[in-house]
Amino acid sequence: MATPRDIPTAPRDVIGDDGDLRLMRDALRAGKRATLASDGKVYVSAEAGSPMTEEQEAWIESKLGHVIELARSGYGVTVQPDGEMSAHRADHRSIVLYDPDPNLSEQQRLLIERAISEGAQVRIHSDGRVEYTRFDDSTPPTGEVAAEMRAVLEAEIDSGRLVAALQGGQTLDLSPRGDIGYITTAPGPEPVLFPEDRKLLDSVNATPEDFEEEALGLEVGAGAARMSAHEDFLAATRAATAKASAADRDRVAAEATATQANRQAQEADTRANEFRHKELEAWKQADAAKATGDTALAAEATEMAQGLAVRATAARLEAEDARAAAATATATATRLAGEKEAFDAERTAAQTRAKEYEDILDQQEQQAAEYRTAAAELREAKRLEAELPDLEARSVPGVERVRQAAAEHRRLAQEAAERGNAYDAPTPPVTPIAVGPDDNPFGGDSATAASPPAEGHVSSLVDPSFDPDGSSDGDGPDDVTDASRDPAEMSNELAGGSSDLGGVLADPSSDVVVLSDDLTDTAGDFADTAGDFADTASDLADTSHDVTADTPSDFTADTSGDFADTSNDFAADAPSDLADTTDDFATDAPSDFSDTTDDFADTSGDFADTTADVADIGASDDGGFDASSGDVG
Repeated sequence: MATPRDIPTAPRDVIGDDGDLRLMRDALRAGKRATLASDGKVYVSAEAGSPMTEEQEAWIESKLGHVIELARSGYGVTVQPDGEMSAHRADHRSIVLYDPDPNLSEQQRLLIERAISEGAQVRIHSDGRVEYTRFDDSTPPTGEVAAEMRAVLEAEIDSGRLVAALQGGQTLDLSPRGDIGYITTAPGPEPVLFPEDRKLLDSVNATPEDFEEEALGLEVGAGAARMSAHEDFLAATRAATAKASAADRDRVAAEATATQANRQAQEADTRANEFRHKELEAWKQADAAKATGDTALAAEATEMAQGLAVRATAARLEAEDARAAAATATATATRLAGEKEAFDAERTAAQTRAKEYEDILDQQEQQAAEYRTAAAELREAKRLEAELPDLEARSVPGVERVRQAAAEHRRLAQEAAERGNAYDAPTPPVTPIAVGPDDNPFGGDSATAASPPAEGHVSSLVDPSFDPDGSSDGDGPDDVTDASRDPAEMSNELAGGSSDLGGVLADPSSDVVVLSDDLTDTAGDFADTAGDFADTASDLADTSHDVTADTPSDFTADTSGDFADTSNDFAADAPSDLADTTDDFATDAPSDFSDTTDDFADTSGDFADTTADVADIGASDDGGFDASSGDVG
């Protein structure tokens, strides 16, 4: 079974970062659903329910590492305030459901039933997780096998063996082959706590020890974060640089291959031309020998010409092969150049992120420095203030200056503390992307960010037997396709009914008969739904549903100018109104109708009578159609 292809995602370090977790925390505490998506964004539902309790928050934090890892692996992970979670891969190949209740939830049971029915793999983990994965070659089991699997599963549940096994850290595995058994899987990621907003120090009432403790925490945190950031930076840039360098080396080699192949093609073309020239000379020699009766020389020359023809053909084929190799190498070089550019961009992005992170850590250290300044100034102010009672009691000259100095140190301490607190001042809030309850492209219960399929990171959560190289020993999950819609059904939905005016179409109330499919109404301008040629645009509305002996009320004014009727009636027109000056309508008097501007022309080809198929099979004086010309009367 092949491994499911991975999903392209945003950089790992921007998925589930501090900002994402704060947005999710605030949404859940407000009773809203929050989805962490593989594009690095957080989507929050518009409607709110019951806020997340402390117990539910503890459960969610215990699985928050799973949420981040799944999102980094191409999933949209929706978290409910009550602790329920659903993760859907962007390509619909896997679904993972979490529930804080140790018993299987209704949704988890439905997912298990779906897996059994579809021949998918399903695993019930000890951490409240049910994982569903369908394979490319999965086929629904027979009714007998499916019934047996359901019976075995129910027996495990009813007997309490499933609960006992899960409490022991085991996983129940239901394979697509119908096998059911307990296995041990690798533990998931460690819990992750939601970040808490740090309380600002009281610049007035804080002690020097408060400021020094805060400064020490900031310095230690910045140092540890910088070491980790350096490791991440080195890993990211080293990987991107190695890939870019390899692509560039391969590009140079491909370009050299293309150059060499083109040279070989030119050389082979030259040889082919030389052989062809010699072949022609040999044929001439053979012809001359035949003319003189020298049959031996003619035979020899013929044999030489045939040999040269073979060699010319071989050289031409060699040239074609060389040109094909050159084209392939050129295409490879172009592709590798693009890959190098992408890897260079990846390295630049890593450098940019590292610089941004370094700036944050520098600010953190600057904040610590401000707090240390505040601690020093406040300690000096307190020392001077502590001396004041004794100095005043002894009437020491300059007491007022000491009092002023203490106040100045206290003022400087307060200013330094406020500058330090300013680093933690609330920034303009990031507005989470609000979504409705039915906007989930992943197929879950809450909207998430869509991600296109591609190659990338495979989560260890989903299946420890995933093979990133595409090979498999038969136990790993496979490519899963979304078979929830039948292609034939979709085709039927998309293919609407069609109506063709071709063939025989007759109006029972008239003499008009269409004898072939040349009069197909492709634009639907004259929808003949009742066989009466009703003009739906009201340009020539035939209100009496016939085409003969119409009264003035039968035809409305020609508002679009398709038929020039200067008196707006089409009945009893004066000779000057409509005259047939070109004898287009054979039975009409010359002074009756005139189509001087081709007003009767069917410019859209909707009713173009290209083969004179419209014929008047009734009386010739009915004002209908004249069979002799095929024109409309």
